[in-house]
Amino acid sequence: MKKIIILTLLILSALSIKSFSQDLQSSKNTIIKVDYLYASILLNNLDKYAPATPREKKSFDNIQKQLNIDWQNLLFNKVSAAFTENNIKTEPINSLENYKVLYDNGFPAILMAKSAIKKMVKNGYSSDNFILIKLSTEADTGLKGASTTTVNKFTPKAKVTIDVFSSDGKKVHSAYHTASAPEKVTNKAYFGSRFDKLDDDMILRLKELYEPLINEAISEAVAKL
Repeated sequence: MKKIIILTLLILSALSIKSFSQDLQSSKNTIIKVDYLYASILLNNLDKYAPATPREKKSFDNIQKQLNIDWQNLLFNKVSAAFTENNIKTEPINSLENYKVLYDNGFPAILMAKSAIKKMVKNGYSSDNFILIKLSTEADTGLKGASTTTVNKFTPKAKVTIDVFSSDGKKVHSAYHTASAPEKVTNKAYFGSRFDKLDDDMILRLKELYEPLINEAISEAVAKL
């Protein structure tokens, strides 16, 4: 009896997910946020050195800002492609420009989804669903690594979350996936020497390490809608 109940619940859950995905396919969907602002956290976790000189501070500021922009663009482009593959249509990303929504790096710059959606609707914009997409990245060093001043080994992780809100600002669905490297990365072995967050070549190597995980997390999160 217990097995039958569990099986029934699994079937109902699968039908619910399928039904929601079909709803997205037949609805007007608007992306209201493409969120990645965590480059400085990732870089500081891998390299705990605090830039001291004005030149170092400016260099780090430029590097983390560019990484934020690059991965925000990657997130949007890959999610958009995955939506298309799954027959989910979204409005042009600039659709909200005429509805008093501020933009940054070509994307809507909102704070709280519920209040932002209510303001958009009040200003005359209509959509069946409002979609918020978020990427977070992590260098998991474990409990021992978190307390040390240097990072010897770490596990790269990327998490993508897709939240869907109704026109009244209520969250109606959420899907996420965390992609993790199959094994720990040895700092010196991968980067050639200990990771330096002010080194452009090492930043490129970091992107090569994380971007396959970001792509996986995007594909899986969209599949779970």
